[in-house]
Amino acid sequence: MTLLCFAVQATAASRWQIGEEFINVALFDSNRAIWLSTWCTEKKPCEALSAMKHIEKNPRISETFKDEPVGVNPGSINCRRVFKTQVFLARGKPGETQGFCRFSDGSLVSLNAL
Repeated sequence: MTLLCFAVQATAASRWQIGEEFINVALFDSNRAIWLSTWCTEKKPCEALSAMKHIEKNPRISETFKDEPVGVNPGSINCRRVFKTQVFLARGKPGETQGFCRFSDGSLVSLNAL
């Protein structure tokens, strides 16, 4: 089990596009390519960080949803079913896409964190 350190220290920032909206996220964990809303580094706690902590404590929670098709991203399942939020596909540099989970406070985290 990998333990996440939640003293947020962004190493890089990036701008992604969801529909017509541009979002700013920071690279939270470069080894796992986890992107987090940039303001979560300043305004704590945000819901995205709380969700990451919840998944860290319950890493196999997505497996409880047996009605999901095989091959669905566990982060997508957790985003939709555990946290009752929406999944968004964002575009970055040409050819780059990233799935994000958006929480009610507006915070975003990449699906691979969930």
